[in-house]
Amino acid sequence: MKLYLDESVSVVFAAVLREHGIDCMTARDAGNLGLPDERQLSYSTSHGRAIFTHDTRDFLKLAAEWQQAERMHSGVLLSHQVPLRELIGRFRAFLFLHSNVDLTNQVLWLPPAGRSSQS
Repeated sequence: MKLYLDESVSVVFAAVLREHGIDCMTARDAGNLGLPDERQLSYSTSHGRAIFTHDTRDFLKLAAEWQQAERMHSGVLLSHQVPLRELIGRFRAFLFLHSNVDLTNQVLWLPPAGRSSQS
């Protein structure tokens, strides 16, 4: 799984993901700070990376617009802002459920931490 974290997501979270072997890039790494959401999604898609954001309302709207226009994207992962420890737990739960899933054109929320495949 290749991820692109927009600027709403802490670079500390990116470092934690990298420590656990997740291929992730941040908007800061890419020199994309301050770009509009549309450009962020275009960038992540052009690099084959699902975008992860806390900017849920705007990216839900943007993903719907892309779907209506029949534009492809590499996936949109969403989570409200929560403490880092909880975010890590939610991401682990997400990987448990979706580690081998093609995220193309999918919009998914990180599940609550500790959620199993039986939930």
